Amino acid sequence: MPATWINDGQDGNSDGASNPQNVFDAALTTATYLCGTGTADLRNPEELRAAILRYNHSQTYVDEVLQWKTTYDQMGQTAGNGPLVPGGSARGQAVVAAAQREMAQNIPYSWGGGGTAGPSVGFCDGKNGYLNGVCQASHTVGFDCSGLSQYAYGQVGVSIDRTAQAQYDGAPTKIPLSVGLAALQPGDLVFFSLNPGSGQGIYHVGIYVGGGQMINAAHTGTNIRQEPVWMNSYTGGGRY
Repeated sequence: MPATWINDGQDGNSDGASNPQNVFDAALTTATYLCGTGTADLRNPEELRAAILRYNHSQTYVDEVLQWKTTYDQMGQTAGNGPLVPGGSARGQAVVAAAQREMAQNIPYSWGGGGTAGPSVGFCDGKNGYLNGVCQASHTVGFDCSGLSQYAYGQVGVSIDRTAQAQYDGAPTKIPLSVGLAALQPGDLVFFSLNPGSGQGIYHVGIYVGGGQMINAAHTGTNIRQEPVWMNSYTGGGRY
């Protein structure tokens, strides 16, 4: 909230400004606000719950925040001799955060919709964009899969192509099918093909969040969602 930001806004990435739309500034400000005068021990579950409740006096809100905390904590856990899920770069995490913001707003899928500027009205091409035989995309403001990817990367200043195949072709680093999901990091793009492993015929793309999950603009009639990577057609990843 503006009043909260005026009192507590922080510069989390040392760029000389505090911006509530900057993920680094917002994260540091949240930590500063929750710690208060420094007496709260957020490692204590009860003190953490009390701190979040002070911010928003809603048990439903507190429960939702703590569920997301558990998700992010799991991204840094270790198992065996190495990390369960690589933490990835700050940029990759910011890409995920951008996509999660759209998911939180229940933005729908729209064939041909979305891009760097955000969600937009899509179109029907004779085969795609329909639901029960009726064109939905032409009056639905949303994203298709590659439009969401282009938008999320645009939010961190990285320009990528508009279609899934071109996004795969343009990725500077390819993560082959043979190494599995363990080699992926949050923010990587995950690609899908009818001929997995070939790098050709790519028809879909998602944004990897870790733990075998992706943020996905799946198909007409759905909203942006988080779900397991589709292993039956997963063809490899790409890192920008």
